[in-house]
Parts: sequence; structure tokens; C-alpha cells
Amino acid sequence: LAGGLTASGSLGTHIAWGLLAPIPALLLAIGAVGVALTRSAGRAWQLSAAILTVVAAVASLVVIVLVGHSGAAAVWG
Repeated sequence: LAGGLTASGSLGTHIAWGLLAPIPALLLAIGAVGVALTRSAGRAWQLSAAILTVVAAVASLVVIVLVGHSGAAAVWG
């Protein structure tokens, strides 16, 4: 990445999505721990943790696809 973090165009888009990728992954990890910890808690807590986990999983998938697509576009035009 000769352009570094100041790249523009397709490479800049790839870098921007790549910098966002850890956020939904962190939320997914927190949600998974929340599901494990709320096994003995009330139904509302279990449901909240499960919804957070599912939303974070979908967000992670979307961000990873966008990172991959923008990276492919940067390489192959």
C-alpha cells in the first residue's frame, strides 16, 4: 500500500471500510459473551443479548463483504 492511509479512490474506500471492520466484530464478541452470561438471567436480557449478537453478525458480514469488494475493485479496477 504505497499510498498509505492518505489514499484516495478505490484504495481509500478499501482502507475506510477496513478501519471500520473491527467495530461490528467487537460488538459480535460482546454479544456472544452477553448470550453466555444471560443464560440464567431473565427472558428480556436473553432476548436483548441475542438480538445484539444477530445484528452484529449481520453487520460484520456486510462490512467484510464491502472491504473485500472495495479491495478487489482497487486491485482489478
